[in-house]
Amino acid sequence: MRIKTFIVEDNMLAAESLEILLHKFPIIENVGVAKDKQSAIHGIKYLNPDLLFLDINLGMHSGFDIVDECIGHFKYVVFTTAYDEYALRAFNYNTLHYLLKPIDEKKIALTIERVHEYEKIKMGDEQLAELDLFRKEIKNVNKKTFFYFENRQWKSIDISAVVYIKGDGSYSTLFLKEGSIKISKNLKGTFEYFQQNPDFIRIHKSYVINRSFLKSVVKGMQSKVILINNIELPISAMEKAVIFNKLGL
Repeated sequence: MRIKTFIVEDNMLAAESLEILLHKFPIIENVGVAKDKQSAIHGIKYLNPDLLFLDINLGMHSGFDIVDECIGHFKYVVFTTAYDEYALRAFNYNTLHYLLKPIDEKKIALTIERVHEYEKIKMGDEQLAELDLFRKEIKNVNKKTFFYFENRQWKSIDISAVVYIKGDGSYSTLFLKEGSIKISKNLKGTFEYFQQNPDFIRIHKSYVINRSFLKSVVKGMQSKVILINNIELPISAMEKAVIFNKLGL
């Protein structure tokens, strides 16, 4: 069982971000993207996707208008919006899900789970066995890749290549074995993504390290870690005991 998706989104940056998230799920095949009403209707009627990710606000038009004209050419619809004021109306359209932006992997995974629940009713034993394999596949999707926006395009890096992260106000810098990447997200927000990998530990209000690159730890009044290339970073005095415990000391 594969799920064919179609994205309707007038913000191309948001559309690209959603495409990247969907690409992380092997059972999903995104078959098209449209940014206006007419191209969306044409694409949906031609491709007959299983699942629509449909932005409600499309300039002069509404996502509801598209649904009205494409009944019978898709199975499920997920409305995406930055506002919750349309939730009640959306449920009148037998909506599978109503996602508030920003959309993340957890929200996509929940959407796929709902598709599976609906589809199970129609399946035989062989199809159900196949579904179980796909469900395991979803749960095994992990945070191995970090995406960032640079020079008007999305780029990716393997998070295992990140040696440490430094926070500086509204920005974070990812330091690799060679080079660095500065992103417009504070350290708290960046760490929320990386902390799902147990190798990443926050040791200070300004630093997160990848303990895979840890060479040694210096204890004392001014404790610090020493990473590869003899990079020295301070350990928070207030959280020292907790940090030592996470480091296995």
